[in-house]
Formats: sequence, structure tokens, C-alpha cells
Amino acid sequence: MPLLDLAQILQTHPTLISKMVNKGLNLNLNDWINTYREKSLITMLQNYEHETQTLLGISIDCSFNSKSSFNRCFNKLTGTSPKIFIKTLVPNHDVVRTDL
Repeated sequence: MPLLDLAQILQTHPTLISKMVNKGLNLNLNDWINTYREKSLITMLQNYEHETQTLLGISIDCSFNSKSSFNRCFNKLTGTSPKIFIKTLVPNHDVVRTDL
């Protein structure tokens, strides 16, 4: 949801929302939103969604707009790449769909 839409729903100014997130959570608004995207994505990976769809498909389902923004955010929040993260879920379990 765009910040302007959220501000309209809350009947406040977008800058106020951004400042509240920055001060209250010690994150900028984009990083805060990305944490929710990543939590959703990690849940999907833990449920082995990567066996039935591509990582790009999963990232789009989690509202990432591009593969590069997804990879950058994933690495920033987890300290690793999605493929390495998947390998840590179950040893010797490295099935990642790239053909779809």
C-alpha cells in the first residue's frame, strides 16, 4: 500500500507516518515494509514453495517489484542469499525452481 493511501486512511500526513516509523522502530519506512515482505517470503520458503514456483515468482507474490530489489533486501535482512537460506532449511535440500 502506498504511503499516501495509508495516510488518507489514517487521516494524517504521510510525513508524520514516516517520522513515527523512523523514531518508534528505528527503521525507515521502506525497511519496515520490507521486513514484512521478508517474513512472508521466509514463511513461503519454509513451506517449500520454492519447489513449485521460482524465487522470482515468490518474490513477486511478496510484493517485490524486481529480482534485484528482492535479492538486495533479502541479503540485508538475513545476511545471506535466498539459495543459501534454502539450503539451511534442510541439509541436502537444494531444490530451487528456476525453469518457470
